Amino acid sequence: MPLIYNKQSAQKLTINIGLDNNPFKGVESHLPHYIASLLPVCGGQYKIRVGEYNGLPESTFIYTVMLNILEPQLARVLEVLCMALDQECIAYRYGHREKLVYNPFFKGYRNLFNSDYFLEG
Repeated sequence: MPLIYNKQSAQKLTINIGLDNNPFKGVESHLPHYIASLLPVCGGQYKIRVGEYNGLPESTFIYTVMLNILEPQLARVLEVLCMALDQECIAYRYGHREKLVYNPFFKGYRNLFNSDYFLEG
C-alpha cells in the first residue's frame, strides 16, 4: 500500500531511538537518509542526547519531521526500523498521539509509553 502524504495537514513526528545496543557504529549520521527512504519526508532534524532506558543512561537519536501518513503505516515503518537497528522498541510522538512500537520479534514485557522518558528534539 503506498504511503499517503499531504503537506497541508502534516503533523509533527518525533522519534527516539536508543543507540547503545545498535550493531552499526556511527549510524546516527545515516539514519535521516534511511528514514527518508521509508517515509515520505524531506528534510527533518536530528539530535543526539542522553536519555534513559531500563534505568540506565543511553545515547538517544531524536528525529523530528513534519509528516502526514496514517498511523498504522507509521507503525509498520517503525517496526522495520526496530528490526534493522536491533531495537526492542522505538518511542514516537505523532501529533498528539504517543506510543512505543515494538520489534515484532521481541518476546519480553512490553512497557507503555511514558512521557517522562521521551526526549524532544
